Amino acid sequence: MKGQVLDRNGHIIVNAYVEILVEGQSGLVPPARSNEQGWYEWILGSGQKVRFVSLTVNGQRVSFSPPDFEVRAKSGCFQRVDFVQR
Repeated sequence: MKGQVLDRNGHIIVNAYVEILVEGQSGLVPPARSNEQGWYEWILGSGQKVRFVSLTVNGQRVSFSPPDFEVRAKSGCFQRVDFVQR
């Protein structure tokens, strides 16, 4: 699972925190932090259900839509989920 965090102009946001639940459980993976290219990522097992629960930018928790967005991990490739500021 990977993606980028971008501002409304399409510029990357560094050090954004993205938190997920894996199979409905917190703490199975640590929050991911976007790097210098704006990317965050986790390595997950095939078929694991991931729910996005929190996004923090510049120390402030921000809302995202749809809330509690879920994705099922697939083998052989990353599922990409980007966050773009409105």
